Amino acid sequence: MKTDLLIVLLVCIAGCTDLARDNTLDPKNPDAEADQIAVVENFILHYTDLDSIPSVVKYSQEATYELKGDYSNKMLILEYHMTPSAFQDSFSSADFDFRYTNDYKGSTAKGFPHTFFNGKQTWIQGASSKATAKNRYKLILDSLTLKKVKLYCEGEISFKADTLTVGGRIARYGNSDIENLVVEMIVIEDKGDYLHYVVREALLPQSITSITPKTIHDLSPRTFVIPAGSDKNAFAVAILVKDNISKRILQATFAD
Repeated sequence: MKTDLLIVLLVCIAGCTDLARDNTLDPKNPDAEADQIAVVENFILHYTDLDSIPSVVKYSQEATYELKGDYSNKMLILEYHMTPSAFQDSFSSADFDFRYTNDYKGSTAKGFPHTFFNGKQTWIQGASSKATAKNRYKLILDSLTLKKVKLYCEGEISFKADTLTVGGRIARYGNSDIENLVVEMIVIEDKGDYLHYVVREALLPQSITSITPKTIHDLSPRTFVIPAGSDKNAFAVAILVKDNISKRILQATFAD
């Protein structure tokens, strides 16, 4: 009886060593790769009254909302509200104006909507109609989401009273180091209608010198104080992993 049990145990152990390592966050999986996540950063102009949103901005937003239904988790949307020259927009911020002017638009004339895809290098400005915007965006999104990359990240958020804490980790697949990264954590709020992906704050970025292959890098947590009267369940965080030189988004995830 003991001999039979030993044989069965040895067979089970041998079988287990042959199992494929298919954990997505297992960088030692020799075949590990991840879907490229497409990040749409839309710099838009709103007014307090949603009925007064410029048509071109509405076309752009409606196009991205419909495409989100097509691409699901392979696509993230971030909407930065620019400061209007007249009227008011409570979601606009001088920090977002600075981000747009200094980190994104470059020498291009200011104009909204100005829609960027995985960084500042690929962009479309304006939207003559929803259909036109959707078709133009889709061409770019198709090219991005068809890619597989050797980088994967995941994040999670937690709440304590009115404080949101976000953390996460990055897995490096393949056989080579990846160097000189910067990670941004962008807090967004869903307020419905044309306010589904409102950026509330870009948290303090963190630099990563390098990640060696087949390892996992833990991100330092960041915190955000939920505004008084807000529903904490409406908040989420986009985590963007960028090349620190080109600022191209290499990978991303969404923590909610």
